[in-house]
Amino acid sequence: NEIQALQITRQRWTGAAMAVGITARIAVAALLYGRYRQSELGNARLTQSRDELQRLHKALVDSSAELARVAHTDALTGLPNRRAMTDLLEARLRRARGSGRPVAVVLLDIDRFKAINDEHGHLAGDEVLRQVATRLRAALPAAAEIGRWGGEEFLAVVDDCSLGAAREIAERLRAALADQPLDITGRPLAVTASFGVASLPAPSADA
Repeated sequence: NEIQALQITRQRWTGAAMAVGITARIAVAALLYGRYRQSELGNARLTQSRDELQRLHKALVDSSAELARVAHTDALTGLPNRRAMTDLLEARLRRARGSGRPVAVVLLDIDRFKAINDEHGHLAGDEVLRQVATRLRAALPAAAEIGRWGGEEFLAVVDDCSLGAAREIAERLRAALADQPLDITGRPLAVTASFGVASLPAPSADA
């Protein structure tokens, strides 16, 4: 009986030890799994934060680019404004002085623009400026840049262009405006402009 009792006691202790071991293993496994899940969640949060930072950075870059575009664009005509054209002209002049490659400018002023505003109203005057800008852009070489210089004035900058070629471009622009009236609120309106041209390097005496 004593031997049987010892065997039973030993079995009980063995069972208890096994139960404790299993419980410990389960606890360790649960702890490891919890840490793994925390690590996964941490990685997910890190990835989410990184994605959010990238999204915010892109939005900031896009906003900066849009602000720069707006700051250099004439709101009425969609052409580069005086600030943008000044920067462009200065860069082209520096290049021309350094390389000797010619650059030309064509400046034009719409004739009697104040009278257009007085007789037809400022909304009609705005439409004249928009349509003039469209015609000028279409008549220029693809490599030329044109912007609104101020009021009713427009400035074109043409690379690798001699004074003689600039005069031909000015004539082309003059014809683009004068040969066909503009359509302002269903009414034809004849518009002309006065032009001036210059080039760098300066032409020789026989040019």
